[in-house]
Amino acid sequence: MRMNFRQKVRSIFTIGKPKLDFSNDTFIIAYPKSGITWLRWLIANYILNGQSDFIKTNELIPDIHVDSHLVNLIKPPRIIKAHYTYRNDIRKIIYVVRNVNDVVVSYYYFQIKYNFISEDMPFEDFFHLFISGKIWPGSWESHVVGWLDNQPSDFLVVRYEDLKRNTRQELLRVLTFLDFEIDNSRIELAIEASSFENMSRLEKLQKSAIPRNANSRDDIQFVRSGIIGDHLNYLTTRMNTQLLFRNRRGLRRLNYL
Repeated sequence: MRMNFRQKVRSIFTIGKPKLDFSNDTFIIAYPKSGITWLRWLIANYILNGQSDFIKTNELIPDIHVDSHLVNLIKPPRIIKAHYTYRNDIRKIIYVVRNVNDVVVSYYYFQIKYNFISEDMPFEDFFHLFISGKIWPGSWESHVVGWLDNQPSDFLVVRYEDLKRNTRQELLRVLTFLDFEIDNSRIELAIEASSFENMSRLEKLQKSAIPRNANSRDDIQFVRSGIIGDHLNYLTTRMNTQLLFRNRRGLRRLNYL
C-alpha cells in the first residue's frame, strides 16, 4: 500500500525513545528546516579544519532519525542531531530555532524534493496543512514552547537569524557550550568552508554517496538558499496573520515579535 506524505515522514523521522544511554551526549535539536544542517557543518568543519563534507558531517554528528547505526558506532560523549519534541531524558541541548515564516517555505520545498507531497500541491494548500500541525507530528509552536518551558540546565538557544548575521559570534557560543578549545583561525576556516555555495557544490558532487538523496529530485537542492526573509516571496498578509496567531507564544518567547 502506498504511503501518504505523513506516513513517509514518520517512517524517516522516528519519534520513539532511543534505547541507548545519552546522559553524556549533547543533542542539537530543532523543528525541521530551522538551520540545523548548517550548524552541524560549522561544528564539523571546526573539528576537521575546514575539510568536512556531507559524509563526514553525518559521521561526526549523526542524525538519530536517519543514521542511528552511526550513533551506535561513536563512543560517548557524542554530538547528535534530532528533531525530537520535548522529552525529559536528554540533559544537554543546543536548540536551533528559525522564524516560522521562513520555516514553512523551506519545508514546502523539502517535502517536494523528497516526494512527500506532489509538486502540483499549491503552496497555499501546504501552508494550511503546516499551520494545522499535519506535516510534522505537532506544530512549530508546540515544539518550541515544549522545549522552552521544560529546558534542562544545559540548554543553549541558537537563533538561525543570529547565526546568519554574526556567524563567528554564534559559533563561538556553540563551541564554548560544547567545551571545545577555542582556536580563532579554525573558526574562520570553518565559516568559510561552511558557506552555502560550498555546501551546495558538495551536495551535487556527493549525491550518489548520500543514501537519503539517492531517490530525491535533482532540480531541488537540500541546501536551497538559506536566506532570511524568503517568506516575503510566498506569504500573503492573511497567511502572516495566521502564523502570528497560531505561533504567538513561541514567536514572543524567541523575540521574533
